[in-house]
Amino acid sequence: MANAKVVRPFGTETTAPRGTRIHLKDFTTGQCPAPDNLVPPVTDWPTAVRETFAPFAKAMASDGLAFLHTQMRAGSCGPVLSAADKGCIVGAIGPMEVRADAIGCPQLIPQHFAVLPEARGRGLGRALWRAAMY
Repeated sequence: MANAKVVRPFGTETTAPRGTRIHLKDFTTGQCPAPDNLVPPVTDWPTAVRETFAPFAKAMASDGLAFLHTQMRAGSCGPVLSAADKGCIVGAIGPMEVRADAIGCPQLIPQHFAVLPEARGRGLGRALWRAAMY
């Protein structure tokens, strides 16, 4: 993993920024920096902001956020970290749960991650991942 790189398997026919991105990072060289308060759990936001998670999840349904929202409402998943802009949730990662990976080692494996297209390019995705890894 020390020689990891970003992989972007986008075809030449892709006109929109969609596809799979795999970013492997070596976390053995140092601790992930402490997150700022920009990405608290959804439940820590004031009620008015928390209520914007439903429309965010609907808009990002193709990335699994509608399913995650269903799990959150049922109380059947761990915390979900979120980023907001102008009082609305625009990004999320979670659930923050440690589970066994394919070979049985405990790992934090956030299953869902998304940032609204109009909120991209401002570092919110990076902030979400850093908070998750912290």
